[in-house]
Amino acid sequence: MTERVLEIYLRDLLKEPKYLVVVDDLWHREAWESLKRAFPDSKNGSRSIITTRKEDVAEQITKVLSIDFVP
Repeated sequence: MTERVLEIYLRDLLKEPKYLVVVDDLWHREAWESLKRAFPDSKNGSRSIITTRKEDVAEQITKVLSIDFVP
């Protein structure tokens, strides 16, 4: 299955119902660019949560909440 086929499949799955998608520890900006095309802009209250350790990846995402951990 190609990346484009997976993108279309995910978009079709998320088209109607409300959803919460969690992507943990995203490392590459290119992966986010590819993934975000699959999220429909349905404005139905759905959300996605993306975590990353990479500042350049975080800067590509619409809203960023930075959390510093204290040992």
